[in-house]
Amino acid sequence: MEEDYILAKRLASKIACEDEEIYPFFVLGIYGILRVFKENKDIVEDIIDKVDIYIDNKPINEIMRNNGYNPDEYFGSDTGDTIEEGEVCSYAVSSNGHNYILCNDEEFVDDKGKPFIICSTLRSNNTMVLSSFIHEFAHLVKGEVNSTYLTREDDCFGYVIRCGMSIFECGYYPEDDDYYEANSYEIIDEVVNCSQTSEAGCAILELDGIIPDEKINHFFKLLDKEELIVDRGYQEACSAFKPLWNNEVLRSLISDNIVLGNIDFIIDEFNKIAGEDSFNRLDELLFKIDELDYLNKSDSDEMKTTRALVQTIIDIFNKKTNNGNNKGYQKK
Repeated sequence: MEEDYILAKRLASKIACEDEEIYPFFVLGIYGILRVFKENKDIVEDIIDKVDIYIDNKPINEIMRNNGYNPDEYFGSDTGDTIEEGEVCSYAVSSNGHNYILCNDEEFVDDKGKPFIICSTLRSNNTMVLSSFIHEFAHLVKGEVNSTYLTREDDCFGYVIRCGMSIFECGYYPEDDDYYEANSYEIIDEVVNCSQTSEAGCAILELDGIIPDEKINHFFKLLDKEELIVDRGYQEACSAFKPLWNNEVLRSLISDNIVLGNIDFIIDEFNKIAGEDSFNRLDELLFKIDELDYLNKSDSDEMKTTRALVQTIIDIFNKKTNNGNNKGYQKK
């Protein structure tokens, strides 16, 4: 704990000087990340050495454009600054820097840039922005190693980018001059990331009363302690997923393999326990829950039915692992 706090201070000083107002923000944020990714501190430091971080009181799209990023590449449009009643459509975004370009209709080339984290402070407080920063940093940790490769088949070629559990695949058919895109396990990745963000918040709260630095302690006291452990995204899907994340077997299976990209291993082991294709089914159901929540149908019969189906998969997994008391999953 003390060792991670000292390391967090050293790493934060690479981003901001100790006398800068935002320095305590980075110390606590990095500390939370270090506590969650205890076996990957080298990756955390590598990211800090190269990441660009932008925090501003403007919409995400405006911050991106002001710093040379095209929002269309990330949102699919350049009209996502605000939604109804002026609320920010997104509080934070991040990228591991991979950016493939099609060259001469013959191959994709990764014009890789620096990873970045962008946070908006609009309609937010320090606690919200800190949680957003941690959430996006956690994505980067899980998208640093074994994160991309090229693909080629007889009639098409393309690339894959992985970030955590989320897998994006793009392919090009030169004879038809046509593209295809596919996303897999996005919602599973987000609920896992939200769960880890909450864990980072809990780790920060454990510093209560023992922070030796006056400025950092002052910033800590200003934080909303309840809000710090509740990630703002995907609330309904996270709530449905929580009984599974509380299973130590599941948590170890994912945590020990996700950073290195052993996704097939995670899926195969989960299916061995919960049943054939149960992982894909779980992802589909969580996606439906998130969709219903977005449509303001959280109290609908369809939501109740979908949550019950998720709980059935969780009950099977928990029963067969003695509610998480069985151990044994390690890094591949």
